Amino acid sequence: MRCTFTPERNEQRNVYHKRNPSVQTDSSRGEYNTSFTRVAADGRFQEVSSNVTPVVERLVSNKLEPASLNFSDDLHTSIEPKKELPKEFEFQLKILIFSNSYYILSYSHSRVTTCATGKVLARYADYDPEDVTSAYDVIVFGGDIDNDRLWDFLSKYRNMHQLWLLNTDLNPITTKHIIPPMTSSTTAFNISLTYHSKSEISVPYGYCLRRTNNTSQVNETLSQNYLELHPKLVAWYSGDCHNVSWNRQRFVSDLSRSIPIDLYGTCGNLSCGGPTLLSKYRRGSAYCRSLSEYKFVLALEESCCSEYITDNFWNVLALYNGIPVVVGPSKDQYERLAPPNSFIFAGDFDSTSELAAYMRKVASDARIYNSFFKWKQHWSVGMNSAKNRLLPAGNVQCSLLEYIQGRTVNSTKPIPITTQVDPYGPYWIGSCTSCEEHSMLEKYRLVDTDGHFAGVRSDP
Repeated sequence: MRCTFTPERNEQRNVYHKRNPSVQTDSSRGEYNTSFTRVAADGRFQEVSSNVTPVVERLVSNKLEPASLNFSDDLHTSIEPKKELPKEFEFQLKILIFSNSYYILSYSHSRVTTCATGKVLARYADYDPEDVTSAYDVIVFGGDIDNDRLWDFLSKYRNMHQLWLLNTDLNPITTKHIIPPMTSSTTAFNISLTYHSKSEISVPYGYCLRRTNNTSQVNETLSQNYLELHPKLVAWYSGDCHNVSWNRQRFVSDLSRSIPIDLYGTCGNLSCGGPTLLSKYRRGSAYCRSLSEYKFVLALEESCCSEYITDNFWNVLALYNGIPVVVGPSKDQYERLAPPNSFIFAGDFDSTSELAAYMRKVASDARIYNSFFKWKQHWSVGMNSAKNRLLPAGNVQCSLLEYIQGRTVNSTKPIPITTQVDPYGPYWIGSCTSCEEHSMLEKYRLVDTDGHFAGVRSDP
């Protein structure tokens, strides 16, 4: 079922459109029966089901006038000297960023953020790791914690009223060092904020939405010859030449023997260039306007993991008006999450030469090429920036505060764990393959010294 509303995915099509609140979607086909949250027009998370475990009890609304505070929202770059928080903020939500294996650190040592709703949250971190056991409401795990002894310490002295949150927009293989050892995996995270729909807070890289009746858009789509928009043939843009689960560079090299490919970014010799373009890859913003000149853009994910479809893919649909040639999760997931007939799935072909021959056929026939854009008559696509996906961005923190505001936990019971994302389960590391499901890609498989495909931790 392609890019349509189902009971499981209905809410996925109706959320995360913070920048375009006018978009309307049809929610009549199914009940909301998952743990999704939506981003409403005001940027707040709204819960659409009640089966997420409450875990924090010490949150109150702040009554101060928001205008009396003058703090920058740019929490990625603004760092202030450590200082005591005003007493007015004593009982506000306190978030700690766990940065690596050796110490605890927040992006700014002392920080108060005023949210649009009038609530205030404080992030206040000491360098002493023992503070993690008592001083904070939320511990965010988003860095390198590949240290079993440290996990044991944190688990042993954990505060019963403390929320542990997994936050990443990277794939499970790349972020394998931020999950606990298998012996502790069922007691680690209460909640997750990732791109995956099974996370309690799911913020995907991109999404598609059904259009409302828009005759002008339909007429424009029907009359547009998209083939004429792209004078060049094929391009690949990559910001990282490191091979994680499969050898992308070798695949591109083999494909280029049958069809010319222009290479941009770290792995290529071409630059996006220009004052208004990004000449270097920047996290969360891989836009390169030069790619809009190409009929096809290779959207090759570094790992083949469930629902891991990044801006490599969504940029092609939303910004370049080209056809993405994809390698990533399974074809049925692309069909479920992306607009119908909007991409070429590399795994459908037996060889790179066969794939190249099909691309040449599509590029030589305007009727076939334009058929890849018929989805625009009924669907639109949108994207979530890194500021919507990752802590400590101010709008993500405020959304998190809204999500857990007013929740309580019974201190006599064990810490509740997430029922949605098991870090070793079928929706996270357990979902990742070496891309051998695409039979053509088996020869690009990477194998580690233990005989397992690169990146996946095996059972002890």
